[in-house]
Amino acid sequence: MTLNILIRSKLLFRLIILVGTVALIDSKCYILMPQDFYEKHQDVSEKSIHIDETKGQIISLPKNYSQVKIIVEDDNSALTNSEVASDPAPGTCTTLWTTTSLRAGISRQFFNRRVSTSDTTSKSSSGTQNSSTAKEQVPKMPVVRIKSGIIMGLIDTSAPNTVYKFLGVPFAEPPLGKLRFKHPVEISPWSGVFEAHRKPLPCLQGPFYINSNWTIDNVNSTEDCLYLNLWTPDSCVTSTNSECTPNKSVMVFIYGGTYTFGSSGWEMYDGAQLAGRGNVVVVTFNYRVGPLGFLYGGNQDAPGNAGLFDQLMVLKWVQDNIIKLGGDPRDVTLFGQSAGAISIGFHMVSPLSQGLFHKVIMESGSPLFRLTDPTREGPKKIEKLAYAMDCIQDGQTIETHSKEVVTCLQNKDGKELVNTTLFTFGINALTFFPIHGDTFLPEPAEKLINTGKLAKVPLLIGNNKDEGSYFVYYLFGRSLKLEDVSMVTKYEVDLYMTFSLQMLLQTNVRTIRERYLRNVKEDEGRKAIRKAAELVGDLAMICPTKYFAEQAAMQGLNVHYYEFNFRSSFGTWPDWVGTTHGEEIPFVFGHPLSGLEPNATNREKEVSKEIISIWTDFAKTGRVPVKVGGVPWPRYTADEQALLLYGPEQNSLRKGPNEQMCNFWRKYILESY
Repeated sequence: MTLNILIRSKLLFRLIILVGTVALIDSKCYILMPQDFYEKHQDVSEKSIHIDETKGQIISLPKNYSQVKIIVEDDNSALTNSEVASDPAPGTCTTLWTTTSLRAGISRQFFNRRVSTSDTTSKSSSGTQNSSTAKEQVPKMPVVRIKSGIIMGLIDTSAPNTVYKFLGVPFAEPPLGKLRFKHPVEISPWSGVFEAHRKPLPCLQGPFYINSNWTIDNVNSTEDCLYLNLWTPDSCVTSTNSECTPNKSVMVFIYGGTYTFGSSGWEMYDGAQLAGRGNVVVVTFNYRVGPLGFLYGGNQDAPGNAGLFDQLMVLKWVQDNIIKLGGDPRDVTLFGQSAGAISIGFHMVSPLSQGLFHKVIMESGSPLFRLTDPTREGPKKIEKLAYAMDCIQDGQTIETHSKEVVTCLQNKDGKELVNTTLFTFGINALTFFPIHGDTFLPEPAEKLINTGKLAKVPLLIGNNKDEGSYFVYYLFGRSLKLEDVSMVTKYEVDLYMTFSLQMLLQTNVRTIRERYLRNVKEDEGRKAIRKAAELVGDLAMICPTKYFAEQAAMQGLNVHYYEFNFRSSFGTWPDWVGTTHGEEIPFVFGHPLSGLEPNATNREKEVSKEIISIWTDFAKTGRVPVKVGGVPWPRYTADEQALLLYGPEQNSLRKGPNEQMCNFWRKYILESY
């Protein structure tokens, strides 16, 4: 085949990666090659492309393509694994060069994959092409050079304003082999163009089930999981557009999951609606969970808090790269839910995270909930796991053989490690979670807060009305058949709650049980379940959040507190569950607006628009609306404790939350540190 080749190599390349700024390229055919290789083959013009060296083979094009753009890579890194293009179907551009990076046995393909082109030529009424109006509409794809290499994203038009998304961008080396359990290692630069078109698989984790809305299949989870996703307004993709001077506010989301499960790849955390409607840059990412994220062995091979250091590396990645993607590194808001909110609290007191964020939104989580271990507890857990996996012998201890034990666990199959953890400690056990006593958390969070280590940033914080029902359903749903509570007795609820509280608090729980269940009759199973849910919600979510808000307000932070009480019509929870843990997530991420919940009501769509507006405006200004639905929303102080109740019909303002019960819990939660 012969064809004319348009060679504008150096100029084109500079235009595409100009100072790392995002540019647009169409979906025709491209060749990416090293500079030295290009200089030896400039004579390919006017000839059939024939490259016969170790770096390439014969490359051919379909007849309907008359143009090839050659992009010259500045460095001398060789392109590998080139392929011979086969005859493609009409309207497609076959691979010209395929660069494959083999990292820890996992293939990552870069530029050029098969890319479709759109032929939207108009036709006359007779059915023949009207040459005077025929016009090829070629989709544009955003390309940007970040610190580690070139990435190519996609267009997302699901929101009213178009956004460009970059999915599955690596921010750390795969934590495999000797890197298992360790703090993350910064990603090495790559050659070629990384196609950021797919959200990452979850980090390796066990199965998780609550109900049909909350079911997680762990089959496709993987240890090679340290990737992030990013959505940026399309106005930021043109370097000449003044709308990005200054650049956009950035929102970085941390998912929850009790440090046991979770993934940024789930559709529930898609950032397109937030970015498109709120005109902000949104970042989501994976971090390691369970033993792979939080196993502590007392040595440099298993230093603990690997999952928190994954989060820290993303915050540093944002500082290094976000300006090239339309974001302002000086205007970063952390927002997270459940364990994600708890993590944000840890970042607010960690000496390693200071200056990496500037505002925070904490949904249903507080660092004052007892969910960290002192470093002395970690070796006990790893020793138990090591015995279960034949990594320690009788007479040995983790103190005397820590190096050998960790090396043995690093060599075990990852899924076997996770499954053995579930079998050894229990599927519902909160076993591996953050530690204090290391460089990230030198002391317990409560002590760091009390000694003034809390980052002085604006804080939007809150809970859902019925937080605890989620956890009661999770812990006892199958045992007590909680889909229908009509057959449940007070005795059964009391038995399960006593056992769970005793395990968690390590103290006599009679006073606690009586406080919540004393006015419940034996045959009032539904009421008993509701009271158990109140107990768990107060202990785990509502009161620790209240204590944190009080401390933040007393230290001068600008704090606003909400209680979310809007239950969606598209959930599958039983009626008794109410507005439970996680109920705000679909509204924050715009599920009723994106089509993810096609049966959402008009009221639900309006609620989602309002929540997105509140969240994104706070990210831009550090302030909330003066009024929400006509109701004032004053600043939260330790004395006034103004709480905005966001309800199904009408919002209201009250003092709270749960002042009487949270005073009761203080000695169990705060004085236990």
